[in-house]
Order: sequence, then structure tokens, then C-alpha cells
Amino acid sequence: MTTPAEQATSWRALAELTPDARIGEMRERQLELLGHPEAQIAGEMQNLVEAEVDSDDSTMAELTRSRLQSWLVMDHDDVVRLSTAVEAARETMAGPQAMRSTMAVQAAIRRLDKEDVVRLIELGPLLRKSVSAEMLDMFEALDARSEEAGKPAVAATDSRKPWWKFW
Repeated sequence: MTTPAEQATSWRALAELTPDARIGEMRERQLELLGHPEAQIAGEMQNLVEAEVDSDDSTMAELTRSRLQSWLVMDHDDVVRLSTAVEAARETMAGPQAMRSTMAVQAAIRRLDKEDVVRLIELGPLLRKSVSAEMLDMFEALDARSEEAGKPAVAATDSRKPWWKFW
């Protein structure tokens, strides 16, 4: 049995892979996790988020972006379970760590195509909490255009900020 520190190190080691290999490996690990009880999923996703946050800036950026990109090629229900576990992990972190995690997600989102960001929010609505007000305005504009075109809009989610997100 591995310790949480060993699991975090294992996740962090993925930063050394090429982007495509890292995304594929993250996807495979997360899909394997989904066959386990929710408590184990929560623990492993906490290890992943801690690995991201406890890394240097460039490693954190690569891991966070790869995690989000791996979700783009997963089923909706799987992403909901994973994003819920990530959000629960962030809720248990100290304020500075949780803010660092949110900033990493925000930075990763800025580097994705708009369609991918919209898709991520559809897959894992909890991600909307990590998206800036400016990006939310953009999504509302996209929603309005989608509704006019007869496509479903991005689902609204709870707009309350987590306790540590005071800005």
C-alpha cells in the first residue's frame, strides 16, 4: 500500500511526460480510480490536487492543464464524480493552497479553446466556481448565441464562492 506522499509523487512524476502522454496517463489513472469506492476516489484526487499545488509553478500548470484536458475525453458522469472529488479536496485545504489550486485552474482555462472551456463546465459544473467573472460573462454571451441557434446552453450552477475565495 502506498502512502499519500508516494501517491502525490507518482502524480507529480507525470509532468515529465510529453503533453499527449501525460493527458493519456492521467485519463487512464482516473478511469481506473472510478472502479473504486467514493472514499478512495476522493483520497486519490486529493493526492492529485496536492501534487499539483505542492509543485513548482510550471509543473503545477502542466499537471492542472493535463487534468482538465483529460476530462475533455471522458464521459460526463465520470467527470462529475472526479470534479466533485477535486472540489471536496480543495475544500479541505488551507486557504493559500486552495487559492493556488484555483489560480492554477484559472490559468489552465485561459490556455484552452473557448469550446473546451464550455465543454469542461458542462462536464464538471463545479469548475464554474473557478472561472473568473469575465469568463462567465463570455459564457453567458455564448449561451445566448447557443439558445438563439437552438443549442442547449451551459448549465447554471451555484454561484456562491467557497469560504477561502475572498477576492
